[in-house]
Amino acid sequence: AMAYDPAADRRIDPYGGREDISGKLVRAVGNPRDRFLEDPIRLLRAVRVATELGFKIEAGTLSVISVLADQIATVAKERVRDEMMRILLCSRPSMGFNLMKRSALLDFFLPELLEGYGMRQNPRYHRYTIYKHIMRTVDEVEAESVLRLTALLHDIAKPRVREKIAGTFRFYGHEEASAALAAEIMTRFKFSNDMTGLVTHLVRHHEIGYDSKWGDSAIRRLIRRVGPE
Repeated sequence: AMAYDPAADRRIDPYGGREDISGKLVRAVGNPRDRFLEDPIRLLRAVRVATELGFKIEAGTLSVISVLADQIATVAKERVRDEMMRILLCSRPSMGFNLMKRSALLDFFLPELLEGYGMRQNPRYHRYTIYKHIMRTVDEVEAESVLRLTALLHDIAKPRVREKIAGTFRFYGHEEASAALAAEIMTRFKFSNDMTGLVTHLVRHHEIGYDSKWGDSAIRRLIRRVGPE
């Protein structure tokens, strides 16, 4: 909370905002509990601002976010969706999602993502756990809404289909299962039908396994299956 008085040519900074900016800190004004209870979307907004700016959340503010995390469930899903999308479009969304995991916010609006936390995959193809693989994918893909959402949801159902066969983890049918779960999640957050259809289509077909040795007939089969666009 800072202001400028043009008549006196002075900055008004009763809460030490300039110091926090210099220290790259996001801090609630006054009593954090009061600020977050006034409008619980601020719980997510604090994470979003920190992610956009590459700041840290001040320890006391982050502690109160963790205590009040369940309040995010009282916020309209459209408002939660809009803040989540702004986090997704940051240069490094994983920073925001890791903050939301650490503060327990994910438990109350996107618990499906946590199912893959600490869950190992087949090391021959994946060096990361399911959750970390999703985070790396989100960070690497182009900062465009459909692509970032697809990256976030492309393996969302992997934990639900994981089997250990002959000592190796297998995820048969995870593309279709993830597309179905992605549709459920996007409907919950009231995404448009067009956006939901496009993202789930990409999720369903994300295991293309393209090889430069493919011939023209293989390319044509892919186009028929996925669509030229």
